Amino acid sequence: MIEFLGVEATNGGVTWYYRVTNYNEAAYPEISHWITFWCMPDKLIDGEPQPVYYQDEINPANSIVGVKFDEVNIGKGVPTLFWFTLSGNYYLSNNDLAVKFGTNEYLGKIWGPYCGPEIPEFSTIALPALSLVGLFAFFSYRKKKQ
Repeated sequence: MIEFLGVEATNGGVTWYYRVTNYNEAAYPEISHWITFWCMPDKLIDGEPQPVYYQDEINPANSIVGVKFDEVNIGKGVPTLFWFTLSGNYYLSNNDLAVKFGTNEYLGKIWGPYCGPEIPEFSTIALPALSLVGLFAFFSYRKKKQ
């Protein structure tokens, strides 16, 4: 049904990729929409296929807020690429997932962005660390000189 493909750094954010496939059997209705957990609506930049948006109203059936792909129109057995881009860089997390097909709803887990602090950029960590090493070297040199 839905498979996590990976994550890629892009201009201005990070893009999360998924493959969605309807079952190729008559007994299974087609997927109408799906949602994966996310908690920061202002970080969602874009996604495809449209419409994709942040759903902030809790659905009583699944209790999930997050990135929602609505009006999923893909053929049976045809794998289709879905993606969304978030501003910032986030750790990988095993998130809640809800998939609606016909009158049924599947609840499960899928890899997605961790809803917490962003991963700091390299320079945010490297510059303070290098300054500490520089201070240590300076004071060591000064102590040896005396």
